[in-house]
Amino acid sequence: MLNAITKIVIEKKEKKTIQSHRRRARKLSVENTLTAKEWIEIKNSYSNKCVYCGVKATEQDHLVPFFQGGANVAENVVPACKTCNTTKGKKSLLQFLYYLVKNGR
Repeated sequence: MLNAITKIVIEKKEKKTIQSHRRRARKLSVENTLTAKEWIEIKNSYSNKCVYCGVKATEQDHLVPFFQGGANVAENVVPACKTCNTTKGKKSLLQFLYYLVKNGR
């Protein structure tokens, strides 16, 4: 029973995350097809770990940020921890990877 309740709570949280990103994507007029199911599958494929540092992922990161023309689609989204996602901000993937190497992370 507890697993079912936990699963429902997680699904609700994921739907809210998706809704928030979809709202931003609509506002910026970028492609917007990512579903909650796709996001959960993406997180599971990375074992719910941040793609950059390996700790527990709590957020979505858009490899190509919205402001650089990135879309809200499965191919452009990876799981990230809050620290990495915040640090990456509006940087491109290449800029962020350079930053990580330069700063010894």
